[in-house]
Amino acid sequence: VFYSLLISKNAHPSVLSGDPMTYTLTVTNPGGVSATNVAISDTIPAGSHHISGGTLENGVVSWSGMTIPTGQSIQVSFVVTTSQSITNEIYGSSSTEYYPAIGDVKVTTAVGTESMVADPTTGGTMMDASAGVTTTVQVPANAVATETELIFVPLKTAPETPPDTFSFAGHAFSIDAYQNDEYVPSLTFDQPVIITLEYDDIVISGFDESTLSLSYWDGTQWTEQGITIVDRDQENNQLVVSITHLTDFAMFGKIYNKIYLPLVLDKH
Repeated sequence: VFYSLLISKNAHPSVLSGDPMTYTLTVTNPGGVSATNVAISDTIPAGSHHISGGTLENGVVSWSGMTIPTGQSIQVSFVVTTSQSITNEIYGSSSTEYYPAIGDVKVTTAVGTESMVADPTTGGTMMDASAGVTTTVQVPANAVATETELIFVPLKTAPETPPDTFSFAGHAFSIDAYQNDEYVPSLTFDQPVIITLEYDDIVISGFDESTLSLSYWDGTQWTEQGITIVDRDQENNQLVVSITHLTDFAMFGKIYNKIYLPLVLDKH
């Protein structure tokens, strides 16, 4: 049987602008003989800058001359920086004995605007001011068991399928968590985390301010379950909520119903 090598790749889903990020490629030999003269290549994404790892030529990072025993894997990595969201999708591997492996999973990394390290004893705070909304995230003491880096990522695409009778109120974001430099999806906190949204009037123009709420994406729909409204200060344009886990978040509200009155002309 003439097998194909298997290749996969991973990287952090978010990074601050200009900070180094690492792509790691794993090539596995599933066959019954060693794979020799193994070569791996990866085209660096547009908008990124290669820092280290592999041999860079004409925008392609490569490694060659490796051997993978049967049933085993090898890993290679390289480091880039970026100031914009990037998608890495052109990568593969070949050897003398096997069909080439072509990467079929796109790896996308978004650029965050703010970050913080939440300490188990003291917690931490970060604040982002973008798109007419200032978002403050307050992590209390004892919310995490180990030092946790949080990265705030504004979402530029309007959420689809808002909750019934609600509309998107112009602000969406994700908060990504990392522990020991490893991404922790859907991190759950041991204590509620406070998020304060301070918005401009222009952002909520046309909305009933008393209906503004923060929802999260549960994988199938936007929902408020598990999010508690702590304070709704319409005079100061603030919405304060508590959350217990991380995912994508978006602000929704109800649009004022417009009432059209008939025009009456006075003939006199």
